[in-house]
Amino acid sequence: MTSADTSIAISGVSGNNIYEVLESQGQIRGSKVQIYRGFYSNNMVLSNAYLRFTGIVTNYGISEDREERLDNYTITLDCSSYKSVLENRIAGRKTNKESWQFFDSTDSAMNNVTSLAGFTFDFGVDPKTKTTVPSAGGGAAAGGSGGKVGPRGIQRD
Repeated sequence: MTSADTSIAISGVSGNNIYEVLESQGQIRGSKVQIYRGFYSNNMVLSNAYLRFTGIVTNYGISEDREERLDNYTITLDCSSYKSVLENRIAGRKTNKESWQFFDSTDSAMNNVTSLAGFTFDFGVDPKTKTTVPSAGGGAAAGGSGGKVGPRGIQRD
């Protein structure tokens, strides 16, 4: 696998066939490309072929070579490997309220993310302190006995 891009040139295309490329211009970009390397036997029969490049067409160009009244065209396909396409892709959502509510304005899954900022979590480790969240009625934190109340009303024993 490589991130290298490549170009494929198809030369000797007659003017009668160039419309095939021009008519499909909306379909050429994004098309899948596979390049194989083949090995021939002593009898000039293709015996083995190995996949060397897999990617998509990102752009194309057409050049004309005119000799007297005969037109020959060369089509050049610029191709990016799937690896480079995936490396440059940006996808997913951020873990903040605005990103989640962009798709669903009633989604409240990330509303408390900012209140957790600055805390360190040792996932998979037995907790060293007990924490409780204060009840909605205010006053002392529920469930604790003799502990100290820390920031944001969290009781620590």
